[in-house]
Amino acid sequence: MQESVKILKQLNHVDSKTATKNFIRTSRYTWYSFLPLFLFEQYKQVNNIYYLLNAIAGYIFVIVSPMSNVLPIIFVLVMAAIREIIEDCGRHKSDAQQNATQFKIIRNGVITDVTSKDICEGDLLVLKQRQEVPCDCILLSSSLESGLCYVSTANLDGEINLKSKAQILSSKLQESDILKYNTTVTTPPPEDNMQSFIGSIIVANEQKNFNLNNVLLRGMRLENTELVYCGVIFAGKNTRLMQTQVKARVKSSRMNNRMNKLILYQAIFSISLMLIFPGISGATLTNYHKKYVSFDEEPFSIGVTFIEKFIIYFILLAYLLPVSLYVSLEFTRLINAMQFESDKRMKRDDLRIFMENNKQTKLKNTKFDSENVYALSAQVKNSICVENLQEVDIIFSDKTGTLTKNQMLFHSFSDQNNFKNEVYGQIREELNNNFQYHRQYTNFDLHMLFQLALCNTVQVQVTTSDNKSTSTYQGESPDEIAFCNAAKTFGLKLSQRNATSVEYQINIQDSIYNMKFDVLAVIPFSSDRKKMSIVLQEVGQEGINQEQINQLQGFGVQRDEKMFFLPVKISKPGQPFVLTKGADSFMLPLCTITKFNIDIIQKIASEYSVLGLRTLVFGCKQLQDPEWLKEWNMVSNLKESDPQYYDCTKKIECDLQYSGMTAIEDELQDELHDTLSFSIQAGIRIWMLTGDKTETAVNIAKSSGLAPIDSKLLYLTSEFAQNSEILKKLLLEYIDFQKQSLTGKALSNYELVQKSIQQQSHNSSKTRMQKFLTELFGYFYCKGLNKQTIQDSQSGNNTTLVMDSKTYNMIRQENLENEFYTVAFHSQSAVCCRLSPSEKAQIIKRTHDLIPEFTTLAIGDGANDVAMIKEAQIGVGVAGKEGVHSCNNADITIPEFKFLKPAIFIHGRFMHVRNQEIFEYMIEKNSILAIMHVVYSFYNLFTIQVYIDSLLLLMFNLQITLLPIFFQAMVEQDVNKQVLLTDPQIFRKMSTKFRPSGWALFLRMLRGIYYSIVIVCLGKYLTQNQITFNNGTVNDLNSQAFSVFLSILFATSIELFLHQNYYTVFMLGAFIYMVVVTAICMWFGNSSQMFGIMLIGVTPQVQGSLFFHLSWILQGLVCVIPSITYEVLQKLYWPSLDDIVRHKARKSGCDDPRNTKILQQQQQTQQPQISHEQPQQSV
Repeated sequence: MQESVKILKQLNHVDSKTATKNFIRTSRYTWYSFLPLFLFEQYKQVNNIYYLLNAIAGYIFVIVSPMSNVLPIIFVLVMAAIREIIEDCGRHKSDAQQNATQFKIIRNGVITDVTSKDICEGDLLVLKQRQEVPCDCILLSSSLESGLCYVSTANLDGEINLKSKAQILSSKLQESDILKYNTTVTTPPPEDNMQSFIGSIIVANEQKNFNLNNVLLRGMRLENTELVYCGVIFAGKNTRLMQTQVKARVKSSRMNNRMNKLILYQAIFSISLMLIFPGISGATLTNYHKKYVSFDEEPFSIGVTFIEKFIIYFILLAYLLPVSLYVSLEFTRLINAMQFESDKRMKRDDLRIFMENNKQTKLKNTKFDSENVYALSAQVKNSICVENLQEVDIIFSDKTGTLTKNQMLFHSFSDQNNFKNEVYGQIREELNNNFQYHRQYTNFDLHMLFQLALCNTVQVQVTTSDNKSTSTYQGESPDEIAFCNAAKTFGLKLSQRNATSVEYQINIQDSIYNMKFDVLAVIPFSSDRKKMSIVLQEVGQEGINQEQINQLQGFGVQRDEKMFFLPVKISKPGQPFVLTKGADSFMLPLCTITKFNIDIIQKIASEYSVLGLRTLVFGCKQLQDPEWLKEWNMVSNLKESDPQYYDCTKKIECDLQYSGMTAIEDELQDELHDTLSFSIQAGIRIWMLTGDKTETAVNIAKSSGLAPIDSKLLYLTSEFAQNSEILKKLLLEYIDFQKQSLTGKALSNYELVQKSIQQQSHNSSKTRMQKFLTELFGYFYCKGLNKQTIQDSQSGNNTTLVMDSKTYNMIRQENLENEFYTVAFHSQSAVCCRLSPSEKAQIIKRTHDLIPEFTTLAIGDGANDVAMIKEAQIGVGVAGKEGVHSCNNADITIPEFKFLKPAIFIHGRFMHVRNQEIFEYMIEKNSILAIMHVVYSFYNLFTIQVYIDSLLLLMFNLQITLLPIFFQAMVEQDVNKQVLLTDPQIFRKMSTKFRPSGWALFLRMLRGIYYSIVIVCLGKYLTQNQITFNNGTVNDLNSQAFSVFLSILFATSIELFLHQNYYTVFMLGAFIYMVVVTAICMWFGNSSQMFGIMLIGVTPQVQGSLFFHLSWILQGLVCVIPSITYEVLQKLYWPSLDDIVRHKARKSGCDDPRNTKILQQQQQTQQPQISHEQPQQSV
């Protein structure tokens, strides 16, 4: 045990006042902490501080109604608060449900019913079948005779297979015994490790170690077990499940990063105007003081005037930075995430079909109700990452369970004499019968048959339906289940397993013989060890008569009136023996094999691998040292990294007798070839990061479309790069080879990227301060390298890089990363083999370091993929058969790999297009309000006369123009969905892919300045003769201001209309809403002085004037005529790819995204047959 331990009080001896209780809280706020915490989070953002200062300044110099500055801030905060409250209410509801669940406990010898939140550490907990475990407990006693209980861990890892837990006490306890039972438990402090649990307990005055196999964790559910008694060792926030719920790393949006930079440019521009025009104002007033005597009667200070005008310009120019921008983006991301989840394309096929055929039926009482939501449809846990999908440059994918189905079928095996045997046909036939039949033993190799059946920890689950019993195998590894099913097919059936023994039945000439083995030790599999071992001892069957012996025909060995069935090649009858299986690269060095045989075995492994089959090597030996079992009992509960654990396993896993090799088929995911091929054609690089061997991974890459037929394979494996000199030579050769296919601009871009990688590699060694200054300086200069440059540099390089772990480690040690990543980034795909989870994450991290412009996506289905999913900018979890570890840590989850295609090419694009337009449109319309006052200051000697009423300024952003852009952000589809899924070049050459950009901001600002000049100057020109209205009143400043406001609305609405591609009734409703709200504002302003007096009397003055209405329409038209002209000419003479695609879609009748009769794919991509060719050096 570690020195830092936590000693609990005696179980069943608890002081409820001081003991830690099981109360949990996942909610973020309480009623009394909400306001301070919420405001603190909001005002950590610089933009909110800016708006607050602006509101305060509005009370110092009241040039507009202070409420027009305060209400937008209140609106933004209220909207943000509503979102936070909605999200937190869900957490409060979930907490209340869990805390209120009733349980039966034994505390101080008294049995009582309590709620979950009142359970204390040290209580004895009574759990019944189907109850969920409320806290971390040690299993004391089970109602099953075997001493086991079965739990579902679906809530923790999503695995549907039940797991067994063993009671720590040697005998079963009755209720009368448990009432008196008490003991002391010692454990380490609370931690978040869900994979191991070590501790000790006093049993019969002796200390006994226990591990995860004896522990029930919070979130598990008791199954197939009537009753268990447990001791609570961790409760509430101390449980492993609650410890794992740490705050996730914040992932930023690529678009947000660009927006922040552009907002900084806006701020600099705004500050420049604040400094220039107050100076001009001061100088102008100085001249007037000299010119007009009356001015001298008032005190004048140019310094005071400058400060005053600076603050006033600060108030008016705040419109350059839209207050509602960020909250609008947050809400549109939320709406788009909901659309992502509700899209039928993102639901599993059987669920989608069910929903289409049963539109009125809810899923609650259907077969889908019991399934994990991750396995049914896509889920968004971080909406920012959906926005990032459009900019994905490289996809890092796991292989098993992600590109393949993780549906293992036993295919072939080679025995210890290296004879290959293919049994796939028989296995496939039994698959159709769900492996329910126990077939008769024929001539299957006995040595391998027993290895398949015995070397595992699979459990038997029996279910009864309609008086018919069905047995299935449950295990943590799909491989092990495949082995047991294969053994059953060929005569040897696993019938029962408990903590200490396992029983089998063998069918010989239609007679069933039972055999039993004691389980002495199990060394579990881990991703680092790549192998597992089990120590068994056959008990021997009594009562075998002579007739049965004759029937067996020498099948078994009789000794001491017992029949032993285990082949003597594995062990002598009744003696303990060791069975081990694992990856060939780990197992073969542990086996006693001649060099000649090793070459043959490796050749067979390569032959299986090129067929895309997963291979495992089996070995065995007789246990020579019985003392090893005592040593194992002492160290088995230690962590795997502990030297004692390592030394103990090393003693037993050595000098093994080679038993044979198995080959298992893992089918490719549905529509995998189409998804990968389409992504590569769209310019996305795809890297397969796998722990499998090179040959298997390469063949899967070929058959799946990851390595296209015309792709050149560039091998960087230990077979071709035996040392650093050869490796460096290979890398330089590959760089020259890639350059040979490039010319002109593509070649210069390749060299530019190569230099950038070298520079970034140098930057990674800088101090934190140097990195900060470099990043800060990067805001103010235009880099020579951008994403378009990187994309162009890859054109023409149809290469696939193949690398293994040994070579990767050599690359890092020999400082060859610059050359390696140059080759890798200019390859359209890569296959990286034999990688550990940490190496997968390291590759992604170095990608970020060397090409910061890259947007990375990591996708995987298992716990070993969590590290790379967290490291990537977009983490995607696949709900596979290895559970939902990856989904729990992902930003986006999908049921299968094929859903990545619509996620990237439809939802990623649409969210990008919508949010980009929100930003640019808000910047443009707000810049008009700000610049308009600057232009008007030329008419009032820079004294800052507010041109528009405070109420209209307030409602312009909050209501009048908000709904149209908000609706556009929900429905805009710039290209038909089906077209996006059929033409990959649309993604590759998207004209707005890297917007909002500095150039786009410049054009929008230029347009805003033009609008401001036209509206102010044309308005002044039209009213220079003081034309009167019908009622005889003069067209005064207030009337001019209202005309200006209407012209702004008219121009910006047309501008928004021009940038739309999909028009719905919602947009028409939004424009009607805009007119209605404007009318309400005019009525309110005419009848109330809350926001000033500028609108009083204006409505009756202008409502019947034809000149007034013609003037604001003329002003608006003069503003938008250049934009309309540009849009028409651009589409006619310089159309973008998007314009061409939309035009073709309209001609084919597919311009409406709601049309169900849309384009069909002209060519159906067929998955090619698995290649049988041997890997060769391609260059």
